[in-house]
Amino acid sequence: MFNCKNNYVLKALLLISILLVGCSESKPVPTVKDVEAPKNKERPNWIYNDVSDDDGQLSFVGLSNVHSSEKNARNDAQRDAANSVVQYLGTMATVKFEDLIVSYGLSSKLVDPTSSSQEFQKLIASNITRRLKAKKWHMEREEIKGELGYKYFVLVVIPNSDIEDSFKKSLDKNIEEHQMELESAATEKAKKQAEQAIEMFRKARKEGLMN
Repeated sequence: MFNCKNNYVLKALLLISILLVGCSESKPVPTVKDVEAPKNKERPNWIYNDVSDDDGQLSFVGLSNVHSSEKNARNDAQRDAANSVVQYLGTMATVKFEDLIVSYGLSSKLVDPTSSSQEFQKLIASNITRRLKAKKWHMEREEIKGELGYKYFVLVVIPNSDIEDSFKKSLDKNIEEHQMELESAATEKAKKQAEQAIEMFRKARKEGLMN
């Protein structure tokens, strides 16, 4: 009787073992989910226009890198647009100052066009870029680290009047600096140069940057 009981227990244990092995073998192996192919809308025409001047305002296009967060992608696109504004207007200011310096026969040592435009760029970066208005957005999906990320294009606009205000403020500072040089001029030549520089910056202020 004892042997029969032992045989019964052994058979039961054997059956349980077989069932456990069978379950472990039939358990599905987890698979890595493939990234879906991005389904993007056709790109609008406005993303191909880097800069445009229309209806008394300038338009710029910003492009983001691919981000896992939609919010980060939008912020990145706006930063790119703001950088484009600063660089574009800074170049415009440099060209204008160079032309005026030549027309007034001034030395670049006396009036450095690069330095003057950099001062203007600082004002642009701190003032105007905060007034940029996002007018249009375009979103695309691209793969990033095995997942679908976000890439954004943004069309921003800024009124020409805001640009001119910042340009005049930067010129006011230049005029103030050269007035101080005029007051401390030790020679007639230095006095004459300071007067010409002041006259030049006043002319630039009157004309504005966009003209």
